Amino acid sequence: MTLLWIALLLSLNALPQAPSTLSDSAKCFIAGTVLKAATGEPLKKARVVLQKQEPSAQPIVAITDATGHFSLKDIEPGRYRFWVERDGFVRTQYGQRSSQHPGVPLNLAPGQRLRDIVFRMVAGAVISGRILDDDLEPLARANVQVLRTVYAGGERRLASVARATTNDLGEYRLWGLPPGTYVLGATYARGMAFGSSGGARESQLTGTSATEESFQVRKRAAWTSP
Repeated sequence: MTLLWIALLLSLNALPQAPSTLSDSAKCFIAGTVLKAATGEPLKKARVVLQKQEPSAQPIVAITDATGHFSLKDIEPGRYRFWVERDGFVRTQYGQRSSQHPGVPLNLAPGQRLRDIVFRMVAGAVISGRILDDDLEPLARANVQVLRTVYAGGERRLASVARATTNDLGEYRLWGLPPGTYVLGATYARGMAFGSSGGARESQLTGTSATEESFQVRKRAAWTSP
């Protein structure tokens, strides 16, 4: 039985591998630069990601060097999602006009070579603070959300942008937020409250904002969308 298995394995290993049907001339190439939007300086250690729009497609990744440069090679033609991300900055998609608009797919024709792609990354804003209960004591494990007003189907609603959980001191920190106006909310037990008095609290953030927002959560407060 052992000899039979060895012979079978040798036979399988001896089978010729199917050659790739994609010639070198049909493979695609992408190169470009990632810059800081505010200053135009090159941004190193940014993660550039290209992922084919197919089920279970594996991403192709490159990391920018000290000059902000990246390159991706041996790419199959097709339709891709293309973006760049880095800690402290807002994730930026290919063809994106602003942080509130989606990117566009990148269509690569056979043999296409793109050498001048430029991503400009906006520094993310930060909101931090403390959540207190009715007795002004810190609330641990409270859920804090940053929400933004969006319009869908002609209706106005609040959509969650980021969330965090408070530590044992009631502290939270939300980072990497795109510039804009937000509503800050917190949940605990069965209720939700916005702001120190239960009313809406808005924060206006720029790309370099570091805002502190501390407020009370009333455990029995009810919340309805404005």
